[in-house]
Amino acid sequence: MSLEKLLKQKEELESQIKQAEIAEKNKGKLERIVIKLLQKHSDLFYCDVATVENNLDNAMAAIAGNLSNH
Repeated sequence: MSLEKLLKQKEELESQIKQAEIAEKNKGKLERIVIKLLQKHSDLFYCDVATVENNLDNAMAAIAGNLSNH
């Protein structure tokens, strides 16, 4: 392997490591936010669980898409 190719792999791995560290750091905070929002919108507990899951999945996908564009 050439040095150039190895350096590129190193850069990609460092980027993946940084993203994993950020994800690990934010995981607990995001879980607490979701619990807080569920408590705030307790009507969700009376709805069909599959429907709630589908709607939350769609909403979170949209949020993630909006945030990744910034």
